[in-house]
Amino acid sequence: MEKSQQLDRGEEGCRADVGAPSYGEGMSTALWNDLAPAPRPAGWAAATHVAAGLWRIADPRGVVVGHVRAIAADDEWRYAAERFHTATGRFRRLGEFWSPADALECLRYAR
Repeated sequence: MEKSQQLDRGEEGCRADVGAPSYGEGMSTALWNDLAPAPRPAGWAAATHVAAGLWRIADPRGVVVGHVRAIAADDEWRYAAERFHTATGRFRRLGEFWSPADALECLRYAR
Protein backbone atom coordinates (compact mmCIF):
# COMPACT_ATOMS: atom_id res chain seq x y z
CA MET A 1 0.00 0.00 0.00
CA GLU A 2 1.31 3.45 -0.87
CA LYS A 3 2.21 5.96 1.86
CA SER A 4 -0.51 8.41 0.72
CA GLN A 5 -3.14 5.68 1.02
CA GLN A 6 -1.92 4.87 4.53
CA LEU A 7 -2.23 8.52 5.56
CA ASP A 8 -5.73 8.76 4.10
CA ARG A 9 -6.86 5.68 5.99
CA GLY A 10 -5.17 6.82 9.21
CA GLU A 11 -3.35 3.55 9.79
CA GLU A 12 -1.24 3.14 12.88
CA GLY A 13 2.33 4.33 12.55
CA CYS A 14 1.48 7.12 10.09
CA ARG A 15 1.05 10.68 11.30
CA ALA A 16 -1.38 12.94 9.46
CA ASP A 17 -1.67 16.53 10.71
CA VAL A 18 -5.11 17.54 9.52
CA GLY A 19 -5.09 21.19 8.49
CA ALA A 20 -1.42 21.65 9.36
CA PRO A 21 1.46 22.03 6.93
CA SER A 22 3.60 18.95 6.38
CA TYR A 23 7.19 19.51 7.45
CA GLY A 24 8.67 16.07 6.81
CA GLU A 25 10.57 13.73 9.07
CA GLY A 26 13.34 16.13 10.18
CA MET A 27 10.98 18.57 11.93
CA SER A 28 10.62 18.25 15.69
CA THR A 29 7.07 17.92 16.97
CA ALA A 30 7.97 19.88 20.11
CA LEU A 31 6.71 23.08 18.47
CA TRP A 32 3.18 21.67 18.29
CA ASN A 33 3.21 20.36 21.87
CA ASP A 34 4.74 23.35 23.68
CA LEU A 35 2.40 26.32 23.64
CA ALA A 36 3.78 29.82 23.69
CA PRO A 37 2.61 32.27 26.37
CA ALA A 38 -0.84 33.59 25.48
CA PRO A 39 -1.36 37.23 24.49
CA ARG A 40 -3.26 39.25 27.10
CA PRO A 41 -5.30 42.07 25.59
CA ALA A 42 -5.61 45.03 27.96
CA GLY A 43 -9.36 45.65 27.94
CA TRP A 44 -9.81 46.55 24.27
CA ALA A 45 -10.08 42.96 22.99
CA ALA A 46 -10.46 39.29 23.87
CA ALA A 47 -8.09 36.49 22.87
CA THR A 48 -9.48 33.01 22.15
CA HIS A 49 -7.05 30.10 21.81
CA VAL A 50 -8.00 28.36 18.54
CA ALA A 51 -4.97 26.13 17.82
CA ALA A 52 -1.45 25.44 19.02
CA GLY A 53 0.25 28.82 18.95
CA LEU A 54 -2.74 30.66 17.43
CA TRP A 55 -5.18 33.10 19.06
CA ARG A 56 -8.21 34.83 17.56
CA ILE A 57 -8.47 38.47 18.63
CA ALA A 58 -11.91 40.10 18.81
CA ASP A 59 -12.90 43.64 19.81
CA PRO A 60 -15.43 44.35 22.62
CA ARG A 61 -18.34 44.00 20.14
CA GLY A 62 -17.17 40.49 19.23
CA VAL A 63 -15.88 41.46 15.78
CA VAL A 64 -12.74 39.50 14.91
CA VAL A 65 -9.88 41.88 14.15
CA GLY A 66 -7.24 39.26 13.38
CA HIS A 67 -4.99 36.54 14.73
CA VAL A 68 -1.82 36.46 16.78
CA ARG A 69 0.40 33.52 15.83
CA ALA A 70 3.35 32.29 17.91
CA ILE A 71 6.46 31.40 15.91
CA ALA A 72 9.40 29.51 17.39
CA ALA A 73 12.63 31.46 16.90
CA ASP A 74 15.75 29.84 18.36
CA ASP A 75 14.92 29.38 22.06
CA GLU A 76 12.34 32.18 22.15
CA TRP A 77 8.97 33.03 20.65
CA ARG A 78 8.06 35.66 18.10
CA TYR A 79 4.48 36.79 17.58
CA ALA A 80 2.95 37.60 14.20
CA ALA A 81 -0.08 39.86 13.80
CA GLU A 82 -2.31 38.63 10.95
CA ARG A 83 -5.43 40.10 9.40
CA PHE A 84 -7.84 38.48 6.95
CA HIS A 85 -7.79 40.03 3.46
CA THR A 86 -11.21 39.55 1.90
CA ALA A 87 -10.20 40.11 -1.73
CA THR A 88 -7.63 37.29 -1.69
CA GLY A 89 -9.33 35.08 0.90
CA ARG A 90 -6.07 34.76 2.85
CA PHE A 91 -4.48 36.08 5.99
CA ARG A 92 -1.87 38.78 5.56
CA ARG A 93 0.94 39.14 8.04
CA LEU A 94 1.15 42.69 9.35
CA GLY A 95 4.42 42.16 11.19
CA GLU A 96 6.43 39.98 13.57
CA PHE A 97 7.21 41.07 17.11
CA TRP A 98 9.16 39.84 20.12
CA SER A 99 6.24 40.37 22.50
CA PRO A 100 2.57 39.41 22.21
CA ALA A 101 1.63 42.90 23.46
CA ASP A 102 3.29 44.50 20.42
CA ALA A 103 1.44 42.14 18.04
CA LEU A 104 -1.85 43.08 19.75
CA GLU A 105 -1.10 46.79 19.42
CA CYS A 106 -0.39 46.28 15.72
CA LEU A 107 -3.83 44.70 15.26
CA ARG A 108 -5.43 47.45 17.33
CA TYR A 109 -4.04 50.41 15.40
CA ALA A 110 -3.67 48.94 11.87
CA ARG A 111 -7.37 49.14 10.97
